[in-house]
Amino acid sequence: MARVLVIDDEEEVRRVVDVILKNAGHDAVLAVDGNDGLQKFERRRFDLVVCDLFMPNREGIATLRELRRLDPAVPVIMMSGHASSATLWGTKHIWITLRWRRRWAPLARSRSR
Repeated sequence: MARVLVIDDEEEVRRVVDVILKNAGHDAVLAVDGNDGLQKFERRRFDLVVCDLFMPNREGIATLRELRRLDPAVPVIMMSGHASSATLWGTKHIWITLRWRRRWAPLARSRSR
């Protein structure tokens, strides 16, 4: 069972993701925005974070950056029902950068020994 932090300002989205995760046997912790999510993230360990891109108080990209600062290894899924291709380019670039680092980091460590 995984512990998943779900960060989304839309109550209906949080409820749907919560039901899906619980039906799959996972524990979901719900947060109403980026600030709430970061407070919960600092108090508990999570196996996965699902985060909306567009929220009040702290946007998804700012939340993602802070999550990375707190724990660079935690997997994060960014989602949005309102994203444009221009917005997604920034998110895609961050994802590719993080994915690339994670994929090649073990190889770099083994070669340095």
